[in-house]
Amino acid sequence: MLGAATDAGAADRVLTEDKMGKRLIESERQGEDDCSASCSGTANLNQRIKKVECLYRFSEVLTAPGKTVDEMLRATVDLIPPCLPYPEISCARILFGEREFASAGFRETPWKLTADIIVSEKKGGAVEVCRLEEPRPGEDPFLKEEAHLIKGIARQIGIMIVRERTEEKLADEAVRRRILVEQSSDGIVVLDENGKVYEANRRYAELLGYTPEEMRQLHVWDWDTQWTREQLLEMIKGVSEAGDHFETRQRRKDGSLLDVEISTNGAICGGQKLVFCVCRDITERKRAEEQTKQQLGELRRWHEVTVGREERIAELKREVNELARRLGEPPRYADSGLSPKRGVGP
Repeated sequence: MLGAATDAGAADRVLTEDKMGKRLIESERQGEDDCSASCSGTANLNQRIKKVECLYRFSEVLTAPGKTVDEMLRATVDLIPPCLPYPEISCARILFGEREFASAGFRETPWKLTADIIVSEKKGGAVEVCRLEEPRPGEDPFLKEEAHLIKGIARQIGIMIVRERTEEKLADEAVRRRILVEQSSDGIVVLDENGKVYEANRRYAELLGYTPEEMRQLHVWDWDTQWTREQLLEMIKGVSEAGDHFETRQRRKDGSLLDVEISTNGAICGGQKLVFCVCRDITERKRAEEQTKQQLGELRRWHEVTVGREERIAELKREVNELARRLGEPPRYADSGLSPKRGVGP
């Protein structure tokens, strides 16, 4: 499962690299269209080849796996001057937050080109390019294509930072959830819409006597004894985000039975329905409840027998006293030891 997730991540990264490279190229093409009237011939062709090579290097840097944001920004700033028409008189700097990344020999000059780095709709920094030599009279310090290139780089840096922050948050969340699942005292199992185990924590595997690897080959009807396969599939189909709560009986790998209390919730993940089940072993609780019921039943029967016996003894004493009275003799038993009289014949 983790391997599949890694493969999916790699595929997503390849797509991201391709998209980022295309975006940079499209951004640069806009600048080239603007200056196409002033650029021609072999020089223009060589310049375009140089730009394409640089743009792909940018995309490789900004999508490189395993690198921090600082490492990617440091590598990016070093790539900027070689991609400009006059790299020997150009230098670059990237400002992000309180951090600064500058190319070799950077020097701030009055001839500066700046593009903001936008992160989540807010300015997070800037990409700066400075010209080290004063332009000739009437000469623009920078070409339009340079401005488009720097804007494209700044835009992709912002996208990269958002992506890295999102991936970091997702990774942290995954770690927290994994810790919660693995350290839970309850068994947790995730079922797909076909009733097959999608994932189970170690506690649940131990509860049923299986290894985690064996659990992933099972279906819910392999251990549930209370419902049929068709009934279980219907229950899975009906589970919603609101969830459900019920008790059932399950069979361990060794054939022994246990009582389980289950809380379920349904969710759509990756385009498929999954049912999350938190399972608590209540075998001891059910056994204690049954013992309590039996004890209460015994007490109730003893009470009924005892109360009936006392009433019968009191009834006999009254009959004896009544016979003594008819014989003109004093009562044999005191009235305090008798229940209220019910009357005994004439």
